Formats: sequence, C-alpha cells, structure tokens
Amino acid sequence: MRRVFFLLTTFAIFMILIVGGGIYWWSGSRVTEVERDAATTVVNAVALTLSEQIDLLNRTLNKMAQDPDVLIAVTSADPALIITVAEKLEKYFPDALKIRLLLPGVSQLDEKTAPRMGFADLDMVRETLTNNQPPGIQGYAGADRHLAMTRRIMVNNQVVGVILASLNYDFFNKSIEAAAVKDGYIELRQAQLVLGSSGKRVDTWQSESLQKKVAGTNWDIFYYYPGGVALSEIILMVSAIFIALLLVILASFIGYLRISGLIVQDLSMVLTAFEDMMTRKPLGSYPVNLTETRVIITALVKFKRVQVHNNDKAIVNGGLVMEFDEQASEKNEFKGLVTDTDDDIKEPKKY
Repeated sequence: MRRVFFLLTTFAIFMILIVGGGIYWWSGSRVTEVERDAATTVVNAVALTLSEQIDLLNRTLNKMAQDPDVLIAVTSADPALIITVAEKLEKYFPDALKIRLLLPGVSQLDEKTAPRMGFADLDMVRETLTNNQPPGIQGYAGADRHLAMTRRIMVNNQVVGVILASLNYDFFNKSIEAAAVKDGYIELRQAQLVLGSSGKRVDTWQSESLQKKVAGTNWDIFYYYPGGVALSEIILMVSAIFIALLLVILASFIGYLRISGLIVQDLSMVLTAFEDMMTRKPLGSYPVNLTETRVIITALVKFKRVQVHNNDKAIVNGGLVMEFDEQASEKNEFKGLVTDTDDDIKEPKKY
C-alpha cells in the first residue's frame, strides 16, 4: 500500500508541476505580448505627436518663406530691413528664440545674440540651399542649445535666401511626459544626444526595448520596459505551486495513515470472524469500515451457514441410511427363510 500511495503522490506532484509550468509559460507569453503591444502603442503615440508638431512648424516656415515682406527684404539685400522683418517674424512664430534671414553665400557666424549661430547652423544653412534639411538640435548645452529649422526662400524657382529659425524644444519633454510612462523608460535621441526622457530606467534581466524613428526628423525614440512576468508575480506563482505540492503530500500522508488504520481494524474483524467459524462458535456482529471488507465478512457468514446446513443434512441422511440398512438386513434374513422353505416344498420327498 505504501508503494501505491507513493506512486499516486508522485503522479499528483508531476501533474501539478506540468499544469503550473504550462500556466506560467502561457501567462508569461501572453503578458509579454500584451506588454509589447502596450509599449508599441506608447512609442507610436509619442512619435506621432512629435512628428505632427514638427510638421506644424515646417508649414509655418513654408508660409514665412512666401511672405511678401520676407521676399522684399531678401531680394533687397538691405541688412537693416532684413533684421526688422526677422524680428517681426519672431513675434508670430511659436517658441521662437531667434529668427535669421540669411542670403546665399553667407559665411559669417552670428555670436552676438542668443542663441548664437554656430558652425553646425552654418553648415545646415548651406545644405538647405540645395535641399531642405530635417530639423536638428544645435549648439552647446545651455542658452545656446536650440532646435534649428531652415527653409529656402524661392523667387522664380531660384534660391534667394534661407530662413534659420532657432526654437525652444521644451515641447519634447512635454510630449514624452504626456505618455505617462510608469513601468519603463522612454527617451528621444539625436544620435547619442538625449533630447528628452521620462520614466525610470529598467535594470532587470527581462527588460525589453523598442525603437521608433520620428517621421521627418533624424530622431529616434527608445522605449525600455520590463518584459515577461514580473518578479513578484513569479514568486506568487511559484508559491502557489509549492503550497499545492505541500497540500498534496499532506493529504497523501493523512490518507495513508487513515486508510492504514481502517484496513488494520477491518482485517482484525475478518480474522475474528474466521476464527469463530473455524472454532464453530456462533457468529456475532463484525462491524467494518470498508465496503470491500464487508463483502468478505458477508461471504464468511454465508459460507458458515452453508457449512452448518450441510452438516445437519449429512447427519439426517446418515440416520436414514442406517435405518434402511437394518430393514434390508431383516429382509434378507426373511428372504433366506422363505427360500429354504420353498426348496423344501419343491423338493420331492422320497419314500
């Protein structure tokens, strides 16, 4: 019986481990899929918001490049008029720090007004003469760092000048913080330069990451989030499986002790009934616990009754045989006398 309980307990433990492992694998894959979908949604939302804001700024610059005052100032090449028109544009451009109207062939830097125009801005202006450039963060950290955007000023399909807009880029952080990242870390990069970030860095062995390029820019969004099942959830699941295993082992041990005690009691009753039957004692009451043992007791009682009935019948049948033997003996003696008499009668007498 110990072997039976051991096998049953082992099988139950094995099944619990299989079921628990299957649930963990299935839930882990589902959690990973859900978390990745959520991370993709967040990244796409931030990228779409930034791209729309940049698109709005680009459309504003396009309209400025077609403004009659701008065209007159650039074509006149009057420095005073150019500065006046540029200052006028600053009032109508959102988050403008400085707007400059530059002529083709410009080679001098503007370091008098903040944010200062650096070599990166100058290179960007020169490249814009050939083709419009995507926006970029220029300047050293501090008051000179700005979002630089450029647009060509065209007259009769000829480039007559360039608008260089130095803008505040605080809306980057506002857009990223609007995503309300809690369990993860999101940041906006231009190459290795971090332009904005939100959340907390994920330093777990199950961390995952997503990368998304912002349309119309040279910026990338990186989103780091915890992948798979969290450590607390793993501990909870392992604890549940462990508790289930302990309950199975405890139930098996208690069941083994209980059934062993019942079997010992029933076997004692079976032996008592068998002893009473062998010693020809009157059968009494033999209470048992198990149905299987009750069947044995019933069979012994029936066997005892059949045995007693056969013994009684044998005694009765034995008395009848003895009586019949006595009658047959008397009949044989009588028949012998009759035979002798007949012989005497049939034999002729001699005179």
